[in-house]
Amino acid sequence: MATDKYPTFNFVGRIVGPRGRTIKEIESKTGVKMLIRGRGSMKDSNMEEARRGKPNYEHLNEKLHVVLSIDGSEEYCRKKLDYAEKELRALTDPEIVESAGGRDDIKKRQLNELAILNSQHQAQQLAGSLKLDHSALTNANAASIAVAAGLTTNPATATVM
Repeated sequence: MATDKYPTFNFVGRIVGPRGRTIKEIESKTGVKMLIRGRGSMKDSNMEEARRGKPNYEHLNEKLHVVLSIDGSEEYCRKKLDYAEKELRALTDPEIVESAGGRDDIKKRQLNELAILNSQHQAQQLAGSLKLDHSALTNANAASIAVAAGLTTNPATATVM
């Protein structure tokens, strides 16, 4: 990846996508396992710096890259790896964005996806915090109906039989 030529382009973010959905989608579509390795592959740059040079983190001394892996026959693997590489190149080509006059359809799609995911998460949190006692809800509805029907003017005195 041309991180030297495009230092502000978010290669990792484009590959991973909102909550890891983009990388999972490509892995599912291609059947190829992907690992992002090299400088800039970790979310926390301070943690990356602290782990650089330690066992199992040797890749942090290398340029940013993606490791592709798959099991199967040579022909099958070659076909799947070529497909995965094509998908990754389309996803991480900054020149596509430049040629489109800065319009980044992939980033726009990912941001829309993230907004949907966030709204679903917020709705789930709200639903969890609004769990009401069923009998209290039933009594509140009955009181509202009694007031609306003119049976009482005080919802506190309305009861459900």
